[in-house]
Order: sequence, then C-alpha cells, then structure tokens
Amino acid sequence: MNTKIIDCTLRDGGHATGWNFSLECVKDSYQAAAKAGVDFFEIGYRFQNPDRNWGEFAKCNDDLLMNLIDVRPECKISVMAEAGKSTAEDFRICDRDLTIISLVRVSSYSHNLDKAFELCEKLHKKGYEVYLNLMAISEYKNEDFEKIRDWENASILGAIYFADSFGTFEPDDIEKYYNILKSYGFENIGLHSHNNLQLAFANTLRAIKLNFYSVDVSIYGMGRDAGNLPAEILTGYLNKKGLNYNPVPYIDVIKKYYLDLFNQNPWGYHVKSLIGGLKNVHPTYITELFKQNLPIERTWEIADEVKKNAPISFDEKALSKIIKNF
Repeated sequence: MNTKIIDCTLRDGGHATGWNFSLECVKDSYQAAAKAGVDFFEIGYRFQNPDRNWGEFAKCNDDLLMNLIDVRPECKISVMAEAGKSTAEDFRICDRDLTIISLVRVSSYSHNLDKAFELCEKLHKKGYEVYLNLMAISEYKNEDFEKIRDWENASILGAIYFADSFGTFEPDDIEKYYNILKSYGFENIGLHSHNNLQLAFANTLRAIKLNFYSVDVSIYGMGRDAGNLPAEILTGYLNKKGLNYNPVPYIDVIKKYYLDLFNQNPWGYHVKSLIGGLKNVHPTYITELFKQNLPIERTWEIADEVKKNAPISFDEKALSKIIKNF
C-alpha cells in the first residue's frame, strides 16, 4: 500500500484526557504503532500556552520526549501545531541531538490561513517536514480555497491534509475535496476522519483507493467526541488483505491501557455525535446543548440555528444568545 498511516491517538485523544497520559502508556503506544506498521506517531500538541490543567502532551517538551522515546526508523515522531496557538519559536532546530520530532502538522481553520502559511514556512526553515492540516474543510469558502491555491510557497509542504472535523462526510465528499486540492497541483493529500456517522472506515478506504498520501488512525478510535478510525481496525483489515501490518500490538495496548482510559473518559459514537455529524457543527455546541436538558426536538432545531449563526469553533456566548432567543 502506498498510503502512509499516522497514529494521532495522543494528540486527538488528548481532548478526552486533557493530554494526561502515563509515560508507560505513551512508550508502549509508540512501540505498538511501530510494530503495527504505522509510519508516524503523533505524540501530542505543541501549544504555546497550554491550560495549566493539561498534561505534558499538550506541550511535548523536547527534553521529555528525548528521554522517553527510543525512536525506531520505521516510525517517526510528529506533533501538531495550531495556527494562532503555536509559534515557530516554540520549536528547536530540527536536529537529532535537540529533538526527536521529524514532522510538524500545522492545523488551521480558514480564518487563520495566513498565520498557518507563515508558521509552515518558519518550521520548514528550521528543518522540519511540514504538513498543512485544513480543519473543518467543509466550512472553507471559495476565497479560502483561492488563498490556498495562490500560496506561493506551498511547495515546501510534505503534504496537505483535510479534516472532516465534525464527522459529516461520506466517501463521495472525500473524493470531492481530494479533486479540489488535486486541481491546485497538490500531489500529496491526507485525510483526518471523525466517526460521528460511523463512516470513518468507509471514508478512509475511499482515500486509500484514491491513493491518498496519508491517512489518520487512533488506538481504539480515541479522539474528540465520536473519535477517529480505530488503528486496530485499519491495520487488521490491511493484514487480512495480505499487507505488512499487524493489529496485535494495538490490541495488546488497548487491553493494557485504553479500556481503562475509555471507562474514565468515554469517547466514541453517541446520539450527541450523531446530531453533530448530521448538522455539521462543532461537537462542543451539541455537548453544551445536552447539558441544558432541553427536549430533543428543541435541541435538534437549535442545532440548525447554531449552524446558521454561530462561529465554526465553539463560542459559549454565541450559543447562550441563540438559546435565549430561540
């Protein structure tokens, strides 16, 4: 298979745990990914000013990582930096004596594209492989795509990713955005899927069929809200097809760590994630609506108003105003 696989368990799964993971869990999860045949292990975020209650893997201190992980050449280490919340100054020069990070994925909503471009350029100058990750691509407008198309330094990217951030896509949507980015000259395209409608596996299989450069998975599907494509499902499926992937190391760490993590901080399919996926809105809006104990019919209708009138990323004041005026 030509498509690479990125394990984003700790980065996306950190939304469930506040990026608090035991060091043993992190070490064993990395080894499981390497043994399973995965190409990159995304070990967390590099936020500039993480919340004081968040764990080590919201910051991913280089010294901590270097002392923690014995990097295997077949499975490189990556982190995510978010435009507007991370800076290039938060990163050392990409030198094996200074950091074990090889790849930085720069994520961005449409309103932060200029900051994302600048961050990508600065990180590339520091020697990192850089991917641009377009969050909530369903909300990108024509002018946003034109800005991406016209970015004069786009050739520095190792890949351009798009995220089905609210878990609303079907396989044909994957092909639609793939074709848009292909038409702009991007050759290496990646997919980050969410499982609100239980379509992460189908969407990823379409991506592989289209020869995507890279796709994301997470252990036991761990991630924000409905979570992602389970790593053990994709590697197990590929193993069944006779390819060189092995789900057993993943199943082992699930039994050892992730069943308990799930019981402590549940993630995965829920009627909340279903509504978020069907309405294509940020999951926190739906989570907060459910806390209001409103009749489900009213929650359903308010979700439509959120889609029309609230910002893409969660805004508590906007939601309160919509509920009050509804």
